[in-house]
Amino acid sequence: RVAWITGGATGIGLATARALGAAGWAVVLSGRRAEELRKAAASLAGAKGGTQPLDVSDATAVEKAAAAIVAEHGRIDALVASAGTNVPDRAWGKLRPEGFAKVAAINLNGVANCAIAALPAMRQAGAGTIVVVSSWAGWRYLPFAGAAYGASKMGLAPLVESLNYEESRNGIR
Repeated sequence: RVAWITGGATGIGLATARALGAAGWAVVLSGRRAEELRKAAASLAGAKGGTQPLDVSDATAVEKAAAAIVAEHGRIDALVASAGTNVPDRAWGKLRPEGFAKVAAINLNGVANCAIAALPAMRQAGAGTIVVVSSWAGWRYLPFAGAAYGASKMGLAPLVESLNYEESRNGIR
């Protein structure tokens, strides 16, 4: 089994990679920082897999990464969409349009980009799992999280529900 984990160099992504690697999965880590990915992959004691550095907000790069994973491993059984970001100037008094756009591009569009790229391999296999890491800010407004982060995380719920609704007939959850 092959798991593709975005945001895999740190935090929840890395913890997930360690757990799946220990369970015998091949684990492919993606993230923006190649050196951090290399260190993370080296920390996966005995786990097979590798790294695919990328910015999930770049749909073309995401498609190429998914194609490379399939070319090397023959499949993508699970996508763990754990990449996420926020900006320091998140309150309305300091928030800039480019900051809002960056957060939405990674936290929401990045999940969609990765799902779109992984779905063909999962459909071909007749099975797959997509795990989307969100936040409490995806359930309710949290002042410290900021508008961009909260809006992008709240947008993940209908994204996941639509995947379940449309792709369950293909064995994908």
